[in-house]
Amino acid sequence: MKWYEHPRIFYDWVLYGEDLTPEYAQWIVKKTIDIHADTLAFCVVVGGYALWNSKVTPKYEHLGEMDLMGEMARLCRENDLHFVPWWLATATGGVERVLREHPSWQLVGPSVGGKPGKRQNYICYNSPYRELVYEEVREIISNYDVDGIYFDQLPISCYCPWCKAKFERLHGRPMPVVPDEFFVYNSPAGLPGALKEFRDESVRSFCAGIRRIIDEVNPEVCYAQNWVRNVQSHLAVGYADVLLPEFYQRNDLIPLGLRHRLTKTYFDNGPIWGNVRHAVRHDARHFPLRGTKMLLVDCVANLASPLMLDLCSMDFDSTGTEELAETFDHIKSMQEVWVDAEPVKYAAMLHSYNTHRIYSDRFENAFEGMYRLLFENHIPLEIVHEAGVQRGDLEGYKVLIMPDVVSLADKTVGAIREATDNGLGVVATYMTGFADDRGGLRKQPALADLFGFEVEDTAAYDTSAGITSDPVLNLPDIDGSMFYYGSARTEHPLAEGLPEEGLFSFQGGFVICRPIEDAQVIADIHTIDQIRLSSRPYNRRGHYPGPARWPLAILREHNGARTAYFAPQAEAEWKRAHAPELDTLMVRSVLWAGGQTPLEATDCPRSVEVRLFHNREQGVFQIILVNLTTNSLVNAAGGPAVVRYVTPHKGLRLLLRTDRKVISVESQLGSAVHHKVSDGIVEIELPLLDLYDSILIRYDRSMSL
Repeated sequence: MKWYEHPRIFYDWVLYGEDLTPEYAQWIVKKTIDIHADTLAFCVVVGGYALWNSKVTPKYEHLGEMDLMGEMARLCRENDLHFVPWWLATATGGVERVLREHPSWQLVGPSVGGKPGKRQNYICYNSPYRELVYEEVREIISNYDVDGIYFDQLPISCYCPWCKAKFERLHGRPMPVVPDEFFVYNSPAGLPGALKEFRDESVRSFCAGIRRIIDEVNPEVCYAQNWVRNVQSHLAVGYADVLLPEFYQRNDLIPLGLRHRLTKTYFDNGPIWGNVRHAVRHDARHFPLRGTKMLLVDCVANLASPLMLDLCSMDFDSTGTEELAETFDHIKSMQEVWVDAEPVKYAAMLHSYNTHRIYSDRFENAFEGMYRLLFENHIPLEIVHEAGVQRGDLEGYKVLIMPDVVSLADKTVGAIREATDNGLGVVATYMTGFADDRGGLRKQPALADLFGFEVEDTAAYDTSAGITSDPVLNLPDIDGSMFYYGSARTEHPLAEGLPEEGLFSFQGGFVICRPIEDAQVIADIHTIDQIRLSSRPYNRRGHYPGPARWPLAILREHNGARTAYFAPQAEAEWKRAHAPELDTLMVRSVLWAGGQTPLEATDCPRSVEVRLFHNREQGVFQIILVNLTTNSLVNAAGGPAVVRYVTPHKGLRLLLRTDRKVISVESQLGSAVHHKVSDGIVEIELPLLDLYDSILIRYDRSMSL
């Protein structure tokens, strides 16, 4: 196991405007030691000036005779810390001098309306600056005992003269302009093919250049890279050792875990560092401690190693150092189990790169909506992609979930069929499998026969207002958004307890389909009452329901596998916001198709994250709980939202199913835990969950029940 697969990182920035002495270097290392981190990441340049004795970059004037990088490398080695110098590509703070001397190297956005593109606060890595950075890297890893290097950005979504000229040399025509292209490149859908490949290759070539230097000079140095994340992460495979995707809390905490795990999936399950900002900005104010402590452990729960950004705040206010040290100690003990453990497999959710590429926003909304639904119902979930499915990654899972995965490669379809022959359950929604991996529509969706339906048509109506504008008033014919009605067949066990003859509504389109003979319909979509719809001018709110007409949800059992298909485009949370009944049907269908879960949260708030790991070598199950019950988060002018409070919970109850002979149940934090073992079930009660906890269930490795 490499050190960079499970570090605990303190990340700091130079204090501006004063002389830096050996005592300052000692203070930075002391801060790292005091919070019980094992790795110091520190900036290598400030304002375009070197913090070491460089032959290629002018030295920072406040250093005097001292070599800060050399001094920090020495102190880290003396104190058994890993040392990671890092580069910053922002104009303010990072490379200001370089941009003043070479303004054409600045990152430039697309031109809009004939106006020049906006000059961004970054330097472009396609400019000659790249070669300068390469020389700086070569100097650092040649002359200093460092464990890794890290790049805090990778700015290449650019329309500067260097990018334009390079594109034209490669393609023989001017670079196309995409007016809304964002300066943080993330392989967005909708870019012209040649431009997308140019952006992708810019990422690959920069990472490859860093990899080449490391391999030539010191192959033991770890290379960590930021701004390569989500589906884009595959571009760094084989080059970077670690990705730090830089996700922060904005309006919601649940997507944080989703994005870390998605990045790890597309990085071939390579190491991920998750960054948690303890400082509000690059200043003397840090965030409330409880939020920082909780978010650090949330990284661990989502397969990332925690990196805490201080950014000088503890130079002014070191309040909470002991509390942070306690959390880093907790994380160390969690990692001692976690690093050799695997998530316990139950549900796999398929993320399709080609569906993302063709239907980006629609698919990502569907994927996050389904992830959120399973998260809130504490269903054990991992993410897989098509390449993984094709190489056999579905082995061991009980159920596969495909939220509107429109584009499926033939090889993926074949691998899913093979897995269902071995008993894998499958749940899919809306237009899953309608297209192949090139976007070509199939005559019938792939796997439609497995789910037990035939498509007749698609009602893809998905707008925010009505269909026809009033010719006089110029208003839509419906006051509000378009929606449809559904109802459950309550005689079926999966619909038990739902209101008989009760209606629910959903937004978005739906597939009009016909069930085959051995499939069961458990819910229906209703027609619209056309008479009332046309009762103008009295119809103010929209449409009323007609009779049940088309299948909404179809179940099928075939050759030992269970499948469930939902015809509506109702994965995104806002599209089923008025339909808790639909939530219930979808969750019950997942559990029906997959069978009993290995871990059941019998009494646990939906805002508590529950993750289950298994370390076979140590003979232990690990349940990590993270309390995400916080204040409503407010996007703070582009910066991370503030977790001002976390509300504790009492009386959590969990149920672990295992055929192992359990010998102990304990909290790694020392919290009180009650348990009872009987007939392969471990009932666990946690009287109080504050910010987080980690429960270990140890068993006798020599015995099974």
